[in-house]
Amino acid sequence: LVVGVVIVAIASSGYRRDRLASYLHPSRDCGGSSYQACQALVAVGSGGVFGQGLGYGVQAYGYLPEASNDSIFAIMAEKFGFIGSTIIVAIYAVFITRLKKLIERTTDQFQRLVLVGVLAWLSSQMVINIGAMLGLLPLKGITLPLISQGGTSLVFLTAALGIVFQISR
Repeated sequence: LVVGVVIVAIASSGYRRDRLASYLHPSRDCGGSSYQACQALVAVGSGGVFGQGLGYGVQAYGYLPEASNDSIFAIMAEKFGFIGSTIIVAIYAVFITRLKKLIERTTDQFQRLVLVGVLAWLSSQMVINIGAMLGLLPLKGITLPLISQGGTSLVFLTAALGIVFQISR
């Protein structure tokens, strides 16, 4: 039933069809609807193994839309390369692992549910952003937690992490 509703929703709207087509074949329309996806892949690919270094990447200067918000992982991959990107993902993995250990230690059911919610929020936001920048998921405009430039996402995430720190205390 859900698959049927999704198919009808995609078929009934032109922009949804365009978004699906640009996700499935990003190189087909790099000048149009797939522009951000193509530029993100160019930024990630041009970083290579060690990256171009701070100040040497070109995608952040007008080519990649939302470079400091939605596309920050692609910019960091261009500047720091595969090794820097791996370190960033490893830092997130350590953070998620620490949250999982805190969930296991917590005995209060309400606190455990709060921690699970924050863990799901943080990890899903991270996976969606990084997956979109690597072309594995469609672009959604979701920020990379604690790295993307400000806004309400950062405010609410830091408030949630304040609650997590209070629970861990």
